[in-house]
Amino acid sequence: MEHVLPVLELYTLLYTTLTGAVLWPIFVIFGLFFFYLTFKAEKTSKKIIFILLSMSFILPRFLVLYDPDYFIFKGFNLDVHVKHGEII
Repeated sequence: MEHVLPVLELYTLLYTTLTGAVLWPIFVIFGLFFFYLTFKAEKTSKKIIFILLSMSFILPRFLVLYDPDYFIFKGFNLDVHVKHGEII
């Protein structure tokens, strides 16, 4: 169970790195569009789907803006152990 958190953090790092700064505005626009569709939807099930889509597009971008070092340093240093000058 202790390896679940580093895996999730590395996945988040990979996700934010692959999408990159170039795609950041596009993802925010899509997130805001899905947020807009949340209020336009008539059925509750569609509202839930649209709010989840908007959060999945927007939240990772703002988490990286809030603290970009969190994903880089904490994600990589959790499983690195140094013994006699070697990384194992």
